[in-house]
Amino acid sequence: MLCCRYKNSCEFVIQNCSRHPLVRLGFVRQSSGLISALSFSWLRVALASLPIVGSILGLSRLYSVWSTNHAQDSKVRCFGHTLIGIVESVGLGGIFLVALITLILLQIVFVLLTIWVISPLYYIILKGMNLCLPQSKN
Repeated sequence: MLCCRYKNSCEFVIQNCSRHPLVRLGFVRQSSGLISALSFSWLRVALASLPIVGSILGLSRLYSVWSTNHAQDSKVRCFGHTLIGIVESVGLGGIFLVALITLILLQIVFVLLTIWVISPLYYIILKGMNLCLPQSKN
């Protein structure tokens, strides 16, 4: 039975330290509990985008989430890791790679718009306000 096989996260980490490195790369459980579903490494995301390797990583993610019933694990983290693990297991991990690249490009566009458009407009508005306000003479 997969669910609740280990008593706590420390026991999970100790019992699974001898697994294949690719399987361990899919584990999302540390001795303190589940890591955030939003934390990632580029290596893991790139490997998860490959169909067979992504399936292995997705299954190991599901194994690490559901093999321990740790009371401090957040239900949101469990749901997030389960959803990502299922998507990776069926070979669709490339969706996350495309989503991350899209988010990074959107952040770059936002920063460039802020620098080139919003900052000059802000300066022009402040300069115009200074012209309208009476200046004090010292």
